[in-house]
Amino acid sequence: VCSSDLVITGGIIVNVSYKQLGTDMEFATDNAVIWVKGLSIDVGEGFSTDGKNKIEVELYMAGHVVIRTKSKKAVPLFGKRDLLSQTVRADQVYYDVEHNRAIALASDLEFSSGIFPDSVHMKGQEIWRLGPDDWKVQNADVYSSKLPADPGLKMSSRDVTLSQEKVTLRNIFGIPYRDISTWQKMEGTESI
Repeated sequence: VCSSDLVITGGIIVNVSYKQLGTDMEFATDNAVIWVKGLSIDVGEGFSTDGKNKIEVELYMAGHVVIRTKSKKAVPLFGKRDLLSQTVRADQVYYDVEHNRAIALASDLEFSSGIFPDSVHMKGQEIWRLGPDDWKVQNADVYSSKLPADPGLKMSSRDVTLSQEKVTLRNIFGIPYRDISTWQKMEGTESI
């Protein structure tokens, strides 16, 4: 099995495209350590995979870390569909690309979409990305404001969990909604 370990200082930008999830990610940082298993790479050339070969990529980034995620497909948000943008700004980040999991220290998670009048920020001592739609924030401050340095309303909590999953839509009596033409149960997303 081929593997490469890279240590990069002085700044780097890494782009990752998840074709199966329909998202693009950009990692920018001052310093990085990159582990690649299953492929020998040249840092100047970059690399890509067709998804057939087993390639594992892990990143550790330190110093002015910015991770931008943009959806290429409209995602459901509060009953509407729109493109979603997520930006993480942190001092340090460990990211497992294959499993789409991360831990960010001293960080700010920003969500933006055309549905929101202003971006929603979740600041925390630690932010854990447990999957594409699952986040956990420790010692969190959540707010939305045109002036992030001085929000008008801020919610603080020791632990905040944000997740989104597909569920069968039900009315207040627990009876599933059905499509009138096919009589199939209707599915939607639930955000917690």
